[in-house]
Amino acid sequence: MNFDASIINNVCRLLELYNIALKIDVSDIVNLKISKSKIYGMQDVYSFDYKENHFYITNDYSLGDNLKYIQNVLIEVNPKLKGNAVKNPIPQSDGAIFASGLDGTEYYLWKSPLL
Repeated sequence: MNFDASIINNVCRLLELYNIALKIDVSDIVNLKISKSKIYGMQDVYSFDYKENHFYITNDYSLGDNLKYIQNVLIEVNPKLKGNAVKNPIPQSDGAIFASGLDGTEYYLWKSPLL
């Protein structure tokens, strides 16, 4: 499936923001799939492989940095979800632990073993 270049660029930028890697090559993002959540803010969920891991990103603004809510959205996409939410390495002024902002949108990153 072909995706808008801005989607893949945002995926790379988010991996860099969360210190997963530096200078990510877009060709290293594989098996990208986009789903829509049916709970909370009903936002996008991106799932993809990068190197040795599988990742999920959601841009659901309504999760309030709550680990259980983040997990609930991702379990919708993968009922056998494994792994953990990635903490934002940059301290946030609002005290958020997991949320990261990019171009005015709040995102959450989840890292799991390669499926």
